[in-house]
Amino acid sequence: MALWGSRVRVPSGPPNFNQLPSNRVVSRKPFFVSEREKGFFCFRWRIATSYQSKIINRKCDMDDIFITTPYGNVFAKTLGDPDRPIVLGIHGWSKRNGWHTWEPLMAPLAEAGYQVVCVDMPGWGQSTKTVDDSLMGESAVLSTLSILDGLVVDKAAAIMGKSWGGGVALELALDYPERVGKLLLTAPAFQQFSLLSDIKQPVLLAWAEDDPIIPIQTADEYMRGLHYCQLIEYKTGGHSAAPKNAEDFALKAIEFLRDA
Repeated sequence: MALWGSRVRVPSGPPNFNQLPSNRVVSRKPFFVSEREKGFFCFRWRIATSYQSKIINRKCDMDDIFITTPYGNVFAKTLGDPDRPIVLGIHGWSKRNGWHTWEPLMAPLAEAGYQVVCVDMPGWGQSTKTVDDSLMGESAVLSTLSILDGLVVDKAAAIMGKSWGGGVALELALDYPERVGKLLLTAPAFQQFSLLSDIKQPVLLAWAEDDPIIPIQTADEYMRGLHYCQLIEYKTGGHSAAPKNAEDFALKAIEFLRDA
């Protein structure tokens, strides 16, 4: 069960259940861990380290596709059963970003029963080039909407967004709430904090203490404004907290997506 409004700081190494208060788990409900749950959580931590090898082994199984949109042909990598719910990944603004931003999450989510589609947004990577800075504001939202249309997806199970992509995901959830199930965000670039209360979708938010671009203190705005938000804090990860901590974040993302 999700602890909405919760804040979790992830320590390095295996979980120490004798020092639970230091993990800063804060919730409106009491948090109890049974002996059985301790064993289950420790097991989850051990199997998390195997995800990296799964990711490497599954790279060759990814499909390359081009999605036809009014913004040109959008290149994407896909992994998972096409008949399963879709998780769409959107990268950040820097030209170093692209579909590979969310690559560390693709295999775990596909293994969990989702079709993961990670794109080069128009103007990036192998997608159709655009005029510089043309994919801003409403056009970024509409281009994402056209990607879902091109995939023949009425509603995505989740949108993953990093930085600029996180802002696009939030805008999409605001303007077209019927098209978005949940949000998986890492250090989203979004300044309309007064509109956060209008977002009804559950949000799983990852942030790193060493983020040099958007300080982790910004996460407080999301915790105050969003109705349903879980924040996972990491010591390291820079501006890519979720993918850089994929071994841990993948497990939390899967649990978050499965939680009703």
